[in-house]
Amino acid sequence: MNPRTALLLSILVSFPLLFGCINYKQTLKMNEDGSGEAYIHYWYVATNFTDAEAEPPPSTESEILQEFEKGGVEINQIRVVVRQEKVSEGELLEWTHVYFTVYFDDVSQFAETTIGDVKECKWTETELGYTLTETIAPTIGFAGMTDYFITFAVNMPGKIVDASYPGKTDENRVEWVWDSDTYSSLGAEYTMSCTSEK
Repeated sequence: MNPRTALLLSILVSFPLLFGCINYKQTLKMNEDGSGEAYIHYWYVATNFTDAEAEPPPSTESEILQEFEKGGVEINQIRVVVRQEKVSEGELLEWTHVYFTVYFDDVSQFAETTIGDVKECKWTETELGYTLTETIAPTIGFAGMTDYFITFAVNMPGKIVDASYPGKTDENRVEWVWDSDTYSSLGAEYTMSCTSEK
């Protein structure tokens, strides 16, 4: 496994935290039939990788498509923004923000993209509502890198009536947020789930 692939399988969150937070945010928007969209946003300081044993994550359209467009999904709305942000008086760092959208006909396809630590995604419909189950295989980090933040969010078709801990719900949305310590302590596998009304 090459360094870039290993890094991506570590949910794009094992970045060195030298100046401020390095974040990964994933939002699934689910339709009633199990199809949907995944909005991906990650950002990092490229110079943090100078002495690291890994390449920075994909930051061009060709790299993103080559790395992630698999399993029958479609990726578009790719946007890369590089801007300078002040971290202290007289000191600016150049941050790379990467955004793209993944479209899938079945949420199980999303697990095949290698975006994140996702092992399995399952959509279940009953007479009362819909349930999304997402199983991940949390990693401790890559090449000793720690200090990161991970956000998983889901927008369901109806009002959410149940969500696994520590998910926080608001009408049809649930969000799970971890820092590096809590994420790496989740164990070999961790399952998030939420159920909404029809």
